[in-house]
Amino acid sequence: MTALWTDPGSGYDGAHCRVEPCSARPGPQQAPRPPVFFGGIASERVFADVIAHGDGWLPIEGFGWTIADIDRLRRRASESGRDPTSVRVVVYSATPDQAAADAYLEAGVDQIVYALPPNDFQHVDPALTAASAINQRLGN
Repeated sequence: MTALWTDPGSGYDGAHCRVEPCSARPGPQQAPRPPVFFGGIASERVFADVIAHGDGWLPIEGFGWTIADIDRLRRRASESGRDPTSVRVVVYSATPDQAAADAYLEAGVDQIVYALPPNDFQHVDPALTAASAINQRLGN
């Protein structure tokens, strides 16, 4: 993505895929580019890709990872010569729950993206209220 955003006419020819020379225009406003996050279960492959090519990891709450994996990711970053604090962790699709938020932040999660129920306002409003209260308490 970085090449597509910064080098008009860039392409890729790798072992598993080929992208003809192209560009993504208009490019992002954010300089030099927006952060690149890799989603995926906690695995050596995902962590290697995050450390080598990304700005952070985007695990989905409840799907193939635990809080202990955050330490594992940051250890791998350090072992690879990368500053472990430069690898951001953003939990995606979290339930607005104060205890869970506290545990995530204690483990070093940088940001929490909350899931909202796919419903009408009377069902969504309590989830928004809970998420807002958590964010206010956390200073976000």
